Amino acid sequence: MASSDTQSSHDSQIEPEHSARGKTNIAWKYAREEKDPVTKKRSITCLVCLINTMGGGINRLKKHLAGQRGEITPCKKVSPDVRYQMLESLKETSTKKRQREVETDDDQDNEVQEIEE
Repeated sequence: MASSDTQSSHDSQIEPEHSARGKTNIAWKYAREEKDPVTKKRSITCLVCLINTMGGGINRLKKHLAGQRGEITPCKKVSPDVRYQMLESLKETSTKKRQREVETDDDQDNEVQEIEE
């Protein structure tokens, strides 16, 4: 019984007020979204190393957990298993994005052919 109480209070902390779809990305297990009461700006905190980031969203935090350099400093405390999960998730996201771009290009090509005919 106590575990369900703990779970519900934990969920209410993570789920932001504006979320209509819910948080389905695997990285949300390791992150918390917060809203500054004064500035109303949103930030994401890594629950592994407690770094707080402004902007960039969950994809940026996923890069942090995966250890990718560039947009954000790599997480120094994340386990190899979580790092691997985040790398795989980033690859999957990249593949899906490329597929959508190809489909969009194909749709545009078909529209141009119809117009020319």
